[in-house]
Order: sequence, then structure tokens, then C-alpha cells
Amino acid sequence: MKKYLFIAVAALLAFAACKNEEVPTGEGPEMTVVCDESALMGDLFKFKVTLQDNVPLSTLKAELLFDQTVVSEITKRTARNGTYEDGLEIPFYKDIPDGVATVRFTAQNTNFAKTIQNKDVSVSRPDFEYLSLKTATGHTYDMTRESRNVYSLEGSFGASFEAKIVTPMFGESKRKIEFGYGATGVEVGAEGYLPFASTQTDYKITFNTLTFEASPFTTITVNGTAATMANKTTFAAVVDLTKGQTVTIEGLSDIADWTADPDFLEKQSAGSYKFLTLDGKYKINISLSDKYFLVERMANDTDYATLNADGSGAVWMIGGPCYGKPAIFSASWKTDKGLCFAEVEPQIHQITFVAGDQLATSSIDVKLFHQKDWGGEFGSSAVISTDSELITVGASDGNIHLAPGVLLDMGGLYRFTLDLTGGNDHAVLHFAKVGQNEVVSDKITFAGTEMTMTSATTYQAVLNLAQGQNLEVSGIADISNWTIDPDFFEVVSAGSYKFLPISGYYKIVANTETKFFLVESCLENGAPATLADDGSGAVWMIGGACYGKPEIFEGGWNTDLGLCLSQITPKVHQITLIAGKQISADKVGVKFFHQKGWGGEFGENAYATVDDGGLIAVDAAKGDISLKGGVTLEYGAPYRFTIDLTEGVAAAKLKFEKAGESQVSGAKVVVNGT
Repeated sequence: MKKYLFIAVAALLAFAACKNEEVPTGEGPEMTVVCDESALMGDLFKFKVTLQDNVPLSTLKAELLFDQTVVSEITKRTARNGTYEDGLEIPFYKDIPDGVATVRFTAQNTNFAKTIQNKDVSVSRPDFEYLSLKTATGHTYDMTRESRNVYSLEGSFGASFEAKIVTPMFGESKRKIEFGYGATGVEVGAEGYLPFASTQTDYKITFNTLTFEASPFTTITVNGTAATMANKTTFAAVVDLTKGQTVTIEGLSDIADWTADPDFLEKQSAGSYKFLTLDGKYKINISLSDKYFLVERMANDTDYATLNADGSGAVWMIGGPCYGKPAIFSASWKTDKGLCFAEVEPQIHQITFVAGDQLATSSIDVKLFHQKDWGGEFGSSAVISTDSELITVGASDGNIHLAPGVLLDMGGLYRFTLDLTGGNDHAVLHFAKVGQNEVVSDKITFAGTEMTMTSATTYQAVLNLAQGQNLEVSGIADISNWTIDPDFFEVVSAGSYKFLPISGYYKIVANTETKFFLVESCLENGAPATLADDGSGAVWMIGGACYGKPEIFEGGWNTDLGLCLSQITPKVHQITLIAGKQISADKVGVKFFHQKGWGGEFGENAYATVDDGGLIAVDAAKGDISLKGGVTLEYGAPYRFTIDLTEGVAAAKLKFEKAGESQVSGAKVVVNGT
């Protein structure tokens, strides 16, 4: 066999050829080696060694050398003469070509006399027929062999895709090699999953078993600083920026389609932006899924900036599912969803939203904080004042809401500006419309009134409706596919409904995504109605993630998700929910309130009588309603809460009952309460 030196790359080990030779040291043991002349990287190199000596034996060591460096070894105790069998692990290093390695056998007796014998072994990289991508959930996808060492798979993987790469079983030991993601990138046996990422959803994943090169891994730089992967769909780079500086983002093939937070970055050309805020350290968050650059102020490379005593630094907005960038967040009051204001001038902080896309048009519930977390806040002892007629700020809690009856213009640009020049204890919040985006909306009419577009998927109208009135809906092509709320409507025909509650003002919200009309009792100006002491007005249900219309809400105990009961006859309020779809079949936690929010409630000893139907339990001290122990509602069947207030709120009568038969055939399945 021809012997030659391996050529190393990137400071990795190389193989070197050695001659077969026996090097005695003193009166060492007589040694005979039988082993394979070839082996595969990643496999087990097996050998047999026979030892004979008049002096008691001690040890046998086998060492695998790549260019004079030991890369694998094993030592065996040899108490007596005889034959010893074992194997050496052959490492699966990258960038090492096929060639000849050396196995050094050293036998030693109890007099410390040694015999050394070297053997050549031809080592080659396995040539696999295929490789497999294995996800954390156990799904596998086979990669096709394109050429020696090169494998690929094309598909629709989304903006990011995490997987390990696994070989089929090979060699004498019938083992597999698993490639993961470690500190140096792709590594054999690493615990992490390879974070494949692309700006496209359809792409080709490749891997080279010689070089360990894998693709695609998105490499994005901000002013030359490499962005690191923050999660499956987001990269981030922390950079020092000065006001007016050009920010250059490279590595995104479709960057012309991306948008940036306009409070911080002004687009000059594709990938080039003017920085608008004060000098400092900032994190540029790069969302592959949203194609959006979100900016946050930093104290250092790892810690977010906070508000300083003089009003400089960072201000953060946290709140319910009514705000967000680049789109309204679905999560409620999550600190990781805090948005940073831009300090455009010393102690002047601003944040701008597009109504309907980034800020709810009809209901806002947010608060301003000194950090991207709970702690210092503009509330309680440090309350914000405002000169805007569009919003209100809680005098005690500092929560920011739309003023009663206010509906923001769909597509309107609205800006919060927090002025701290007078000190943090004298904060002044301005809120105003500063622009308007063009909006393309459907012309949907409800009972003859054109509905106002309030988001990309919602339209609303405030109407004075009469009990028993027939209502016509137009402008919805697939109206026959919509579902209705049986507490408020009775279907006459497709797009024609009979109104069931008592006469009054109601806000109707049409959701083109869920194909559902949500109804709320309201005042003439559209503000949510409240409950009067005599039992008239409105009753609201708020609770955990166990109820909702048209389906169970994800958010728990969120006042924005309060449902209005239908006042089907004067002072008698009801709500009907389908078990497993609109109310959990096995776990309920709800409560009734006097308004769509905290305040008056059906709390301690609120009900004069409770007809629980053997199904629910009412906490006498709190008024919270849950299912009785062991009770499971019939999946698909409607269940109804009725609150009778004909004798006044103080004499409330609560009833819960099954209101019909299940519309679902087959076995009932309950998963995570649904």
C-alpha cells in the first residue's frame, strides 16, 4: 500500500505514513498483531494481539496516530499470556482526506520492559447512500447523495428549520454518526440542532461530510457586525450608532421587500437607512418571518437600556393584545413584547403605530415602564398627564386607553410622544394622528349601514337595533360560510338575520378571518355598556383561557376579551357556549362583571340563588365559576349561563344548563381542556 502524508487544512490534524517496525525496549513481551489493513472514519478499528513473556504481563496500549498525534487510544490490563481483542475509535474529523494512519501497539511487563509495534491502516471517509435530517419532534427527511460527500434536500421549510443530520448505519460496528450544532458550528455529536435559515420559504438544504459545510445559514451584518440567531426566526446585532449615521444591512437577498421601524430608521435605499435617534448602543432585531427591522436601545451588549433619573435613556410600552410591531401581538402583558420608544431629542421619547395593523382602532390597554420588565413604571406615584382628547390615562394605575367612543382611523399613523423634560414625575404624554396610509377595504353593510374597517380582518358598526328586527348583510361574498351567535341572531336566510335581544345600541364586529359577527351592548358613542343597579344595561364574562367566541381565546383573564351577555328579555342576560369549542369541556374558570373591565363584579355572595344543574361550582367568597369535581361537559353540546336580574343586581339568580344536543358525531376527545 502506498503511504503518503495527509494534507491538513484550517490547523486540523493530518495523517502521516509510518513503516511497519518493531522497537524493543529491554526484554519486552513477544507480541503478534493481527488487524485490518483498512477502516472507515467514524467506525471501530478492530485488532487481536497475542502476548508471550516469561515475566508477568502488565498492560497493552493501542494508539491511533494522525501525523504523530494520538487521536484515539485504549489500554488493557494483561495479567497473563494469551490473545487480547478490542477496537479503537476512528474519529470522524472534517477536512481530512482518505489516507494512511498509524496504529501503535505497546506491550509492557511488570519489569516495565516494553515492546512497540506500528501498523499501517488505510483510513477512508464513508460514502453514504443518503443522510437524514432529524427534527426535535422526531420527524426525518432523507437527503439525496449528489456526489461524493455532498447531500441535499429541496423543500418548503419556512424561514427557519432546525434539524440534526444523521447517517445510516455503516461499517463493522453498524453505528450511526449524528451531526449537531455546537460552539464551532457543525460538530459530530453536538447537542444543538442545526439552525438552517433563509429569507425564502422554499430552499435547498445541503451538507458536505468532508468539510462539514452546511447551508443555508443566513449570514447578516449590520454595519459590518455579524448578527447572531436569537431564535428560530430572528437574528440580532448590537451596534453603536450616532444620530444621522447610515445603517447598512447586508446578507438578505430580498431586502427590498423589508420594512423598518420608522421611529429609528429612515429608508434611503434597499439595505441602507438613516438613523434617527440619539447616539448610543442599539440592538437591531431582524425578523425573517416578518421581514422587519425592530430597534431597541441597549445599556451594553447584553442588557437593555433603562430610564435614567433625568428622563434620558429608554422608555418601554407593555400591554394587552392591542399593540405591536410589525403587527399587533397576540400575547397579553408579556414583558418580552415590550416596545422601546425612540429618544428623538433629549428627554423626548416617541413611538408610532399604524392603526389597524400595529395598534387596535377601538380598544387600547397599555402602560409605560422604565425597563423592559416589571419594576419602575409611569403609574401609581408617577402618573402621566395627557393633553390628547383621543386617550385617557388612569389617575392611579397609569394605564392608557382610548377615550370613550373614540375609534382610530384604519391605516392612520398615530404617535405617542412622552415629554420628560420636566422630570419623570411630571411626564406629559401627547397622542395624535400624524399621517394616513392608503387603505383598501371591502364595502360591507350591516342593516343598511356601511361598516368601518378597523383592522385587516375586522369591520364594525354601532347601530340602534330593535328586538325582532330583520337585518340584511351585504358585501360579503361567502356569507353562507359565516356562523352566527345564537344569543343575538336567528338565521332567516344567508345574509339575513332576526335580532333577538332587547332594543338598544349595539356594536357589531364582523371578522372576515373567523367569519363571525361579535355583538356588544354599547352606548350611542360606541363605548361598552355597563350594568345598572336595577339589572338593566350589560353583563360581561371574563375568565381564563377556557372560553371565547367564536372559539376559546388563548389569552387568560384579559378584559379586552370580555364577552357581552345578550339581554334576551329586560334584565335577563344569557350567554350560550359550545362545549369543547367555545368553553372548555373539562376545566372552566370564569366570572361575571358589571363592565368590560375590572370594577363592579358578581363577587362575594353575589347570587341570591344558583341553579347549577349539577355542573358548576361558585366560589362564595370570590364569585369565580368552575366545573364541579369530576364533571365533564358533553363535547359539541351548547351550554347556557343565565343571570336573572329582574329583582335587581342584589338579588341575582344564576342558572347553568345544557341548552341542546351535541352537533358532533362520534367519540368525544378532550385535549388540553378542549
